[in-house]
Amino acid sequence: MERIVLDNGLRLLLLPETESRIFTLDVWVDAGSRFETGYHSGISHLAEHMVFKGTETRSSLDISLAMDDIGGLINAYTGQEHTRYYVKTLGEYATQALELLTDMLLHAAIPARELELERQVVLEEIAMYEDSPEDMAHDNLAELVWQGHPLGTPISGTRESVSAIDREELLGFLRNRYTPDRMLLVCAGDFDRETVLRTVEQAFSIRPVSTETEPLTPPMFQTGIVRRQKENEQVCLELGFPGLSSTAPQRYTLTLLTALLGDGESSRLYQRLREELGLVYGVYAVHYGSKDAGLYTISVSTSAENQLVVLKEIGGVLTTLLTDGVPAEELNRVKKKVKTAFVMSLETVAARAAREGRSEHLSARSVSVEEVLAAWERVTEEDILCLAWQIFGGAAALSAVGPVEEESAYRAVLQTFPGGND
Repeated sequence: MERIVLDNGLRLLLLPETESRIFTLDVWVDAGSRFETGYHSGISHLAEHMVFKGTETRSSLDISLAMDDIGGLINAYTGQEHTRYYVKTLGEYATQALELLTDMLLHAAIPARELELERQVVLEEIAMYEDSPEDMAHDNLAELVWQGHPLGTPISGTRESVSAIDREELLGFLRNRYTPDRMLLVCAGDFDRETVLRTVEQAFSIRPVSTETEPLTPPMFQTGIVRRQKENEQVCLELGFPGLSSTAPQRYTLTLLTALLGDGESSRLYQRLREELGLVYGVYAVHYGSKDAGLYTISVSTSAENQLVVLKEIGGVLTTLLTDGVPAEELNRVKKKVKTAFVMSLETVAARAAREGRSEHLSARSVSVEEVLAAWERVTEEDILCLAWQIFGGAAALSAVGPVEEESAYRAVLQTFPGGND
């Protein structure tokens, strides 16, 4: 892999693979809900949509036809701390794909009619999230634990905020955020190095760098209970605990802890809640990491009459983990599972490009596969137990959506958790 930084701050990662006929282009932009201070919430997500709706020289139809003409696939998504665009096509069309995507990112025209149409699409997305108890439970939990901080705002924004975004605000946002020093390009697979460098330098030669700096302020984790009454068949419960930053040294221990606790059918939560008690269909432990904070969640859906029992059983699983620790045999089994899944996930050029891009975006360095595997292998039973105490040893936050109980009922159960409850 070759890492290049141009004079304007644009970073390039080149991952040529001579035996591949596929070209993958990933572009990471420092634009997400965390960076929307001074703008209406959801502008990063709406901007991502509008990039596909025409440039100064191409209509939205032209963009679609140009991609079809090279038989390529293009997509994008917006997160809290980045927006990622990715294209995949044959190596012989690498230059066309690069020219098309850079034109979209640097010369989006934001046609007024297209903006109003796409605004309605985003509003429909928001309505879809509001109809999803799982999504609502998570958004409510994030708002609770990160209250007053941008990480607690929904990535898509709200109906009110998205409705208030106008064309001039979007154009200003793209000028300020989509700058070379806030972008990372990853080219992987079959491509010509000199052609890529020449195309990129020409595309970004007249693009000014950003003039604003924004120190990131870490959020403070807040506990509490948030309830949302909805007429559903089931109740969605999501517990929140303080997690780790994306680059924390303990992140490898965290992966193993999550796999052991709530990732897959052999995990402790799944075995207890589904296999032994039959109370749920599935239960999931997920960690959401940002550059300077993290949120560890345990989520489950269950019937209204079983919700307090399920919540109590989750607390029991956590208590057992902190009391009895992790046997060496169980930890070794989890290591094998995690390492195998990791290596198998890197079978394609696109997956390898995405991994290198994420690593560069988060920590400005490449972490080899061997380094990751060795880091997992070094994790001990004591490491798992220490991290479990760090995460679950304090008070939890809880979000409930559906036919919910009174807050006092939830609070009484949370008092039995290892860290009690405020």
